[in-house]
Amino acid sequence: MRRRWPIAMTAASLASGMLYSLWWAPVVRHHEYWLAPGDLWGTFRLAQQLDYSSIRDLVLNGSAYLTFPVIVILLAPVALLTHALHLHAPPTRAMLIFLHTASVNQALHHPGAWILVGPAEVLIASSALFALDALAERLAVPGRRRGALCVIEAAALWQVDVIWGHPEDALAVALALYALIAASNQRWTLCGWLFGIALITQPLVLLALPVLLAFAPGGSRLSLTLRSAIPPLLARIVPVIANPHQAITWLANQPNYPLIDHPTPWVALAPHLGPGVVGAGPGRMVALLAAAGVGVLALRRRDDLLAITWLFAVALALRCFFEAVMDPFYIWPAIAIGIVASAAQPKAWRLGATAMAGGGATVFSFWHLAPWPWWTTLGAILIAVIAFARPKWRRYASEPRPNRSGL
Repeated sequence: MRRRWPIAMTAASLASGMLYSLWWAPVVRHHEYWLAPGDLWGTFRLAQQLDYSSIRDLVLNGSAYLTFPVIVILLAPVALLTHALHLHAPPTRAMLIFLHTASVNQALHHPGAWILVGPAEVLIASSALFALDALAERLAVPGRRRGALCVIEAAALWQVDVIWGHPEDALAVALALYALIAASNQRWTLCGWLFGIALITQPLVLLALPVLLAFAPGGSRLSLTLRSAIPPLLARIVPVIANPHQAITWLANQPNYPLIDHPTPWVALAPHLGPGVVGAGPGRMVALLAAAGVGVLALRRRDDLLAITWLFAVALALRCFFEAVMDPFYIWPAIAIGIVASAAQPKAWRLGATAMAGGGATVFSFWHLAPWPWWTTLGAILIAVIAFARPKWRRYASEPRPNRSGL
């Protein structure tokens, strides 16, 4: 079975994630509650609104700008099933202001919907394990090393889905990697559509688009750009028409919360939108400009799939250097793809060094320090991850041969 390792690690992630969420607090902390990631419930509430046909409210109240549609659509059947089974989800903050009953406390401490939502989001996020394994296969990583690689990738992914509850990040990266595999097989139409769907799953992958365009032959770049742009344009056009002022404001500012998450030194330059709210938009624009520079570098390595893979990791790492406010799971895409690039190289120590540096970055990202020490230390560890994963440039690279086995 070609994907036996991703299947095995998906099962392991599902079992360990649910055991952690249900038993860690009662057994280790001696508190009777479940550790269900709070970020996920906001997305699930939107899926419930989609289920209840409240599309108009979803668009007009601004929620459509905060969560992109693919993950909401994927969670909608789960929302329908939890409603049919009368499984409760945690109440919103507005409800908590007015309700202080035993049923509300039950929903907070033991949300019954988590029994279905938890496995669903782990399964969605585990799509990244299959994409990473397919990319490793395309890069001719040996079978045994691919097994070790999949175990390491599953451990890295654990914080994204189990701890933070952001399966859309993992799914977007998976779709972007499948787009890269399609590009390596000269399947540019499929590549464009896959990357476009990735963008409406989580637009963080936009940073990798310049590298993908550099990888494409000159005659395919315009069509690749158009196909990649159509899905996000269609997804955004209804909210923009419904409330153009709010759409422009959100796109320009992209609010984030330094009192909740990790502020970086860039927070001093970010526009202040209100008490405890800053705009992340300007910093992300700077990261996108830097990603264009990575795309220019990729033009010189467009015949080397391993180099392009590494530059994918470099481009996605740029987000971590220019964000005004950081969350620990922001670092995962660069680490995950960097580990694949290191596994594809002959020297085994590169995989070990990259994995250890990635693990160090993941653990350190949970620490709470002042902005400068936290940001500079995490940045230095990420640079080490990228440096360990960097392949040796080939002076003469052959055109990648079409091989559809990775898809």
